[in-house]
Amino acid sequence: MLGVTSIKVDNLPYTSAVGSDGSVTITPPAGSTIQTTVVLRTLLGSITCVYRAPSLSGTADNADNSIAFSKQQFTKFSGSSLCFSNGFFTAKYAPVTDTTQTDSPVVFVN
Repeated sequence: MLGVTSIKVDNLPYTSAVGSDGSVTITPPAGSTIQTTVVLRTLLGSITCVYRAPSLSGTADNADNSIAFSKQQFTKFSGSSLCFSNGFFTAKYAPVTDTTQTDSPVVFVN
């Protein structure tokens, strides 16, 4: 692989739920999956790989008003034999703010 040309998140919107313990769950619409379409550059040209996951689990942290996801597994659904069989998603978003409120205050978990 020479690099990533694009990553597209499909089947939006997703639903998020935050538990009082800071657990975060992201779920797709009913009858759907969380899906990403990845286009990779190879010596043979571009290839498209589609990956799916039933849901994502993360953690909210009041210390820096963040939501973090670590090693969330996506399984190959379709694509070239050159596509990896699994992909993993790790990210941290901070600060998380409520843009529906005046001055977009940071979000805290109770």
